[in-house]
Amino acid sequence: EMYLKELLKKRKDLYRRYRDMTIFALIGIYFISVVDAYVDAEISDFDISPDLSFRIAPNVINDMHFSGNVLGLQCNFTF
Repeated sequence: EMYLKELLKKRKDLYRRYRDMTIFALIGIYFISVVDAYVDAEISDFDISPDLSFRIAPNVINDMHFSGNVLGLQCNFTF
């Protein structure tokens, strides 16, 4: 009988923990959904014309400190 009470208590605690974690997860998912809806509403009239661009290209940079060339990435933003 003592074993059964301990087993039932452990399972009750386990399922209570699962319930609590599920509630927190659902609140988190709801919060993310609200933030997503807000961001979508804010940028619904955002200008997406062809003159907006972002390019990444390899670039060779002349390094004055080591008197040599260094490979790098060049990022270009066009508005």
